[in-house]
Amino acid sequence: MRKTLSQIFVLVLSSLLAFSQARVITGKVTDASGATVPYASVKVQSSGKGVTADENGNFSVEAAQGDVLEISAVGIRSANYTVGSENVVTVTVEKTGVLDEVVVTALNIRRDRKSVPYSAQSVSGEKLTIARETNLANAIAGKVAGVQIIGTPSVGFRSPNIRIRGVNTLSGEGPLYILDGTPVDANAINMDNVENLSVLKGAAATALYGQRAAGGVVLVTSRKGKKNMAPRVELNTAVTVERVGLLPKYQNEYAGGYSNDFIQFEYDPARHPASWSSFDGQNILEYYADESWGPKMDSRMYRPYWSWFPGEDFGKQVPLTANKNNVRDFFETGLTTNNNVSVAGGGNNFVYRLTYNNIYRSTPVPNTGQNRNFVTLSTGFDLSKRITLNSNINYQTTSRFGNFLEGYGSGLTASFNQWFQRQIDMKRLKQAPAGLSDPEPGSGKFECGRNSKKAGISIV
Repeated sequence: MRKTLSQIFVLVLSSLLAFSQARVITGKVTDASGATVPYASVKVQSSGKGVTADENGNFSVEAAQGDVLEISAVGIRSANYTVGSENVVTVTVEKTGVLDEVVVTALNIRRDRKSVPYSAQSVSGEKLTIARETNLANAIAGKVAGVQIIGTPSVGFRSPNIRIRGVNTLSGEGPLYILDGTPVDANAINMDNVENLSVLKGAAATALYGQRAAGGVVLVTSRKGKKNMAPRVELNTAVTVERVGLLPKYQNEYAGGYSNDFIQFEYDPARHPASWSSFDGQNILEYYADESWGPKMDSRMYRPYWSWFPGEDFGKQVPLTANKNNVRDFFETGLTTNNNVSVAGGGNNFVYRLTYNNIYRSTPVPNTGQNRNFVTLSTGFDLSKRITLNSNINYQTTSRFGNFLEGYGSGLTASFNQWFQRQIDMKRLKQAPAGLSDPEPGSGKFECGRNSKKAGISIV
């Protein structure tokens, strides 16, 4: 009898030990349609230990029979799964449609936003490319709290600067840009190839990147192929037209010059041709003046600068009136074309994506243009269940013509607002007069006939 009881006790104890013995459970998290749920959190309720599923929803965790697995992820309703005798399981969860609460933290680790103990905000690639912006700063404008876009050029090829949480360093440095784990320049980021963007704010969020990240970190994750996907070709194109929309109000009462009085041309037979004798006493302006404090524009007859050039208009007098739209007439219609083509796919243990992007832009400023080309290759290969080899190759070329001067005395808008004459006809100024010579190549000084600064024939 005792022997029988002992055998029964050993059998029950063995069953209990077998029931409670932990083993490796592998599984996959999917939704009701069978689609995988990437980066789901899988936690053993009794021990608190947990793992994160990979991008295909696969996970591996140690659990005993009867343990409860807690499954949670952004965009799904949390679910529990009780471990049975199976070693391979499939957990089906319910989607909620909320997919914007995942952030990419330092070292490209994806985490639930609620679990991050510091300030970080993520923006999906779809939201960044709605307007097909060609630079990162314009793309995130108004989409991330605490981020300021400063120094935005209305024309030009320079990208705006990004400031996170105001000025927090003596040098006012901008954020550090990380593309797939590699520090890059902001201009090296192809916006058509962005899957996700996260902005890390504060010292706690950027500690792993050191002093370079004192101004914050902008983490960019590029788009990649998917496993078991047939080759897919995507083609996107966008066209943007630019026109100058806002100009300051200019005075249209006084012409170019430093004095309110006209200058009268004084014929000098020792210096001037005999044919100029009939011009004696004609009203002229201080053509070389860089301000408009000259005579009042009241339709009095005068000699414009172009009437001194040989041709049919030589010697012509016209009424002195304002050209109210001469600044606007300077600008043209800018055009930006953004063309992108990509090929992506993958097999059982590899993924790939090849992208080519061309961005051409001509600005409203005449004779300016820029052409940018991006070639991006992203691949991934599973060496084993735990080791994946990823590679990212980015190649960029930029060519441009024309240059934008900025600063006091040389900037485009400053020249119009301070150093310009309101009677100038911009359309005529764009036309090179016949017979115009350049005595000092590259100096910007031109003359026609005999030079006489007193008569204002020298044009600068």
